[in-house]
Amino acid sequence: MQEIVNQGLVPSGKVKICFKGKQKELLFMGIKLHDKPSIEHSKKVVKMGQDVVKFMHKREGKKAELVLLEALKLEPKSPDLLYNLAGSYMVQERKKESIELIKKIHQEYPDYSFARLSVAQFHIEDNELEEAEELLKPLFTKTEFNHNEFSKFCELHIKLAMAKKDLKEAHSWLEMWQRMGNEDDELLEYWTEELEDIFSFI
Repeated sequence: MQEIVNQGLVPSGKVKICFKGKQKELLFMGIKLHDKPSIEHSKKVVKMGQDVVKFMHKREGKKAELVLLEALKLEPKSPDLLYNLAGSYMVQERKKESIELIKKIHQEYPDYSFARLSVAQFHIEDNELEEAEELLKPLFTKTEFNHNEFSKFCELHIKLAMAKKDLKEAHSWLEMWQRMGNEDDELLEYWTEELEDIFSFI
């Protein structure tokens, strides 16, 4: 069924199927997943990005920030570098600056998915669910996601459904994520374990 949806023979959305004698409603999306970076960079900036990842893993936010500021001198209009800069602020417990920068990135680069997803998450955390839904809607028109984008996209729909107390909707999103996502996705593993007991009653 997922392959049929991917080929455009059936539109994305919920499909009713009979499974083990029971009718179930499953969610399918016609998208392709890949591991390509969302934005291409020069070799020098790629190397700097690798250093940033190492610093962030060590929770050395200030060192990551300094490298990102140097990278931005080379490629000042790269929303992903700015987004990672916001991440370095968060590691340094500069939450307000981080949130303000992410919102600014979304305003200036509305097609950059990670900033859009983060702003939607801020709305969910503030219980502004309609605002979050409006931000997520345009992403349904995307035909390709890299795996990290897709994981965040699914996670936010689960959070949104849980905020609405709609367990069936959350379950549909988790099932689709399990069908399409990577088995070694730590975020998927977390949500599978987190919701296992709750979903056993559905």
